[in-house]
Amino acid sequence: MPVGVARMLTVTAMTTTSRTDVTMMYLIHDAIRRDLDRLEDGLHQLASMHAGPRRRALVAALERTWADLDHYLHHHHVTEDEHLWPLLRRACPLTSELLDDLQGEHAAVETLVRDCRSAMARALTSYPTFEDATRAADAMGALRDELRRHLAHEEDAALPYVVDHLSAQWPAFEAQQRKDTGLSGLTRLLPWLLDDADVVRADWMRDQVPAAVFAVVSAVFLRRRQRTLGPLREV
Repeated sequence: MPVGVARMLTVTAMTTTSRTDVTMMYLIHDAIRRDLDRLEDGLHQLASMHAGPRRRALVAALERTWADLDHYLHHHHVTEDEHLWPLLRRACPLTSELLDDLQGEHAAVETLVRDCRSAMARALTSYPTFEDATRAADAMGALRDELRRHLAHEEDAALPYVVDHLSAQWPAFEAQQRKDTGLSGLTRLLPWLLDDADVVRADWMRDQVPAAVFAVVSAVFLRRRQRTLGPLREV
C-alpha cells in the first residue's frame, strides 16, 4: 500500500474513533426547547381559564416547569462559560471570536430570564389576572425566540468544534459534571431530560447510568414528574 494512502487511512481512523459524543448537550437543548414551548402555551391557556381545580393544577405544572427550566438553563450556561468554552479556546484558538459571541448571547438570554422571573412571580399566584398571565406568556415567547436562535447557533457553529477538538478532555469534563450532579441530583435531572425525549437519545442515556438507577428514576421520579405536569403535557 502506498505510504500516502496508508497515512490517510490512519488519520481517518483516528478521526473516526476519537470524535467527542455530545449527545448530552443535545438532550439538554431538547429539554430547554420543550419547556419553553410548554410554558408559553400553558400561560396562554392560563389567561383564559376560570378559577377552580383545573386552574390550580395548571399553575402547579407551570411552577414546576419554570423552576426546572430556570435552574438547568442557568447551570448549563455557567458550565459552558466557566468550563467548556475555556477548554475549547485552548484546544482550538480559532474559536475565540465564536465563543465570545456565544457568551454575549448568554448575557442577552439572562436579561430575558430576569424578565420572565418577574412576570412568572405575578402570574403564578392563586388568582392570576388575565393581564398577568398574558404578560408572562409574552415574556416567555421572547425568551423562547432568543433561546431557539442561540441553541441553533451553538449546535451549528460550536458543537462541531467540540466534537473534533475535545476528545482528549471530554472524559474528564463529563466525569466532573457527573460528580457535581451526584446521585441525588440525578433524581431531578434525569426525569427532566427524559420527559418526552427523543427515543434514540433516551436510549443513549439509559446506557450511561446503572440499570437499577435508570429503572427507579423511570418508574418513580419520571412518572411523578409526568403526573404533576399532566395539565401542560396535554396542552
